[in-house]
Amino acid sequence: MMHLAVRILDIRCICFPISPTGSLLDEDSANVSSPCASFAPMTLIDDSDRDAPAAVVSERTELLRSVSVALDHHNTVTHDTEIDAGVCYHLLSILQDAVEDSFDSEEVFLSVDSLSKALRCSDAIAECLLVDIGTSLLQLLFRLVEMNYRLGNTALVASCRALIERWAALEMNLDSIDNHHILLPFLVGAVNGTSGKETVHCAALSLQRLSRPAANKAMMALTGGLLDCLFGLLQGCFPKEIRVEAAEAVKNLAWECVPNKNLIASSSWYIEVLATTTKDKDEKIRGAAIETLVHLSSASTAEKVSIVEVDGLINRLLQIAQDFTERPDLRVSATHALACLICRETATALGKYDNLLDVLRYLSCGG
Repeated sequence: MMHLAVRILDIRCICFPISPTGSLLDEDSANVSSPCASFAPMTLIDDSDRDAPAAVVSERTELLRSVSVALDHHNTVTHDTEIDAGVCYHLLSILQDAVEDSFDSEEVFLSVDSLSKALRCSDAIAECLLVDIGTSLLQLLFRLVEMNYRLGNTALVASCRALIERWAALEMNLDSIDNHHILLPFLVGAVNGTSGKETVHCAALSLQRLSRPAANKAMMALTGGLLDCLFGLLQGCFPKEIRVEAAEAVKNLAWECVPNKNLIASSSWYIEVLATTTKDKDEKIRGAAIETLVHLSSASTAEKVSIVEVDGLINRLLQIAQDFTERPDLRVSATHALACLICRETATALGKYDNLLDVLRYLSCGG
């Protein structure tokens, strides 16, 4: 472990001069006992060596190759030890410096590759690390995804996306993430401010995973533009995989969070988008929209009135409930939504559907 740490330190020494007190990997640091040691960036004396000669760049690249090889194993305990010794902090710093010179250099690729290998660690250590550097790392990775997608560097895009997926799979509580207040606006901006489908997909995936923990739901729904962003993805002509993530995120946000149910149900545009999405050809997208309507059907009375007044929604739910070619669970969900929307306040609006009670009666008898 110490040898690997020294190799990474050597790379940083080659990148730019470091003060004698800047070393983070002396004997004491290499034997840290904390679950995930937090290291500050090394102290710089001078930044004038950024335009390094070819020989120095070559040496730096060779060292990065050796680090990538050393990290290429699947021993979780060893990876945990490597991260405790500050390997990922150094690699992130090296990557940040490399990106300043080029978006697609071998140093960038090797840094991303090494970070991916290091994060084969345990989830507990990965979460401890990414709570600290996750936001900074994500911002850098999204920048690399966008630029390399435009340059056609599919291998580097795939490596960056793998790191983003590793972060997203942890499904961390937003409150625990350093600089979380800028994370959600950044992800919304990644959807709204770019034309690259890979960047949009990574942002949609990240939002979908963040929408799962109960502690995140209210914060996400109240983030400016986030719901509009997700419903815009549902309504827009985006690839199926992006729309699946958006549909799942909306469903998650509407589940078991009463303020979110009321907020979503109060928007006629959101309900119209959901009604249209229940006709989607993709079963996952269609199913998520129907399940979202089930969650919204238990919103407050005022919101129920808003839902039933959306043109075409009730007819669509009735159609799904009676469609024997539809998945049985989705037919049950449509029936459930219809039943939950019936109350004194919605009686007038629902009264014009002559067959509503007949359909519910028929289905309740096993039809």
